[in-house]
Amino acid sequence: MNADQGSIAAMNAGQNELVTPTEQKVAMLWSEVLQIPLPRAEDDFIELGGDSMTLVMTEYRIMEDFSIQLRAGAMLEARTVRALAQLIDAEQRKSAESSAPASADFG
Repeated sequence: MNADQGSIAAMNAGQNELVTPTEQKVAMLWSEVLQIPLPRAEDDFIELGGDSMTLVMTEYRIMEDFSIQLRAGAMLEARTVRALAQLIDAEQRKSAESSAPASADFG
């Protein structure tokens, strides 16, 4: 293996690490619901054994743990830990922005 291949392998390995707190929470949740070892960032919910029942259980846990409501079918589109974590973070930002009081401009 030359230096370039080693760098590429290291980058690929890094891409599969759980980086954000949300990714870590999602991975722990999947591990509990699917009864599997902790998944990696790019692991796919369905490929790990997820089905309609575990999907509903996971959506319910996300609603409780993150205080957001995912739209129907969101988990089928965001099927990796990382993609789902990014979706959760985006939904939490939207929720925070919509509940923040509007600032008054008194010029």
